[in-house]
Amino acid sequence: MRTSLALASAFAALTTAFPISSPVTVSTPFNPLNLLSLIPKYLPAPPPGSCPLTSVQQPSSSLPTPQSGLTLALVAIGRGTQNYTCADSTVNTIPAAIGANATLFNASCIASKMSDDMLNSITAGFESMSVDQIPLDNIGIHYFVDTTTPAFVINGLGTNIMKKSNSTNAPNNTNGDVAWLKLDAPSTAVSNMVKEVYRLNTQGGSQPSNCSGMPPTFEVQYAADYFFYV
Repeated sequence: MRTSLALASAFAALTTAFPISSPVTVSTPFNPLNLLSLIPKYLPAPPPGSCPLTSVQQPSSSLPTPQSGLTLALVAIGRGTQNYTCADSTVNTIPAAIGANATLFNASCIASKMSDDMLNSITAGFESMSVDQIPLDNIGIHYFVDTTTPAFVINGLGTNIMKKSNSTNAPNNTNGDVAWLKLDAPSTAVSNMVKEVYRLNTQGGSQPSNCSGMPPTFEVQYAADYFFYV
């Protein structure tokens, strides 16, 4: 139900921001995921950086604001898995986070044309889709160098090694949404173009409360919005 309502709201926003020049037929029976296939009709594939982001604001949170002098260079939607390990399969053991893997999709033009609520709605729809179903340009990947060191390889922004500096619970963390994060470039990452990254509007990704019945390693599907500052 959460996904259906989110996609319906997102499609309504898309048709407002980008008027339909010809009738659109949606397959029957109605499947809300079909709406996402219409995104390219209103948002033709843009080259990175082609949509101005000067007026784009992050969703409200308790995370520190971006450092003065930095510029928002990219908004991306990440779709992938949060990864965990269990030392044993008992109720007394808590899963430990060991990183994440995700594909990054260019959402800068969506963010520049729509409210954050609508961007969040689209991200919510992506959580239940496979990577090859997502109708946006692949702009990079997200992975972990080790269990505490996230990295982003982004077209036009290179390889960027980051460190978590701040965290806050997702507003809907009762739905299993992972925390919102602020990542900073460590002083040793002298080649980084990206100086700060925010993970926001998270959908899914949280581990179970304990390891009862779980394998030694496992993945939890998630999606999130990433804001990259240079």
